[in-house]
Amino acid sequence: MWNENRAQTAMEALLVVGIVIVIATIAGLIMKGLFTQVQTDVQNQANTVVNQTN
Repeated sequence: MWNENRAQTAMEALLVVGIVIVIATIAGLIMKGLFTQVQTDVQNQANTVVNQTN
């Protein structure tokens, strides 16, 4: 009985860890996407300023 409970707890712990990893991965991809978008916007803005100066 004790072993079954321990096994179930281990499975639940693995499940939680897996969910946390998935959420962290998705959050990381979203942050990377936002960062890339901001970088692109800044680059475009810089190009616009340079073009206006010329």
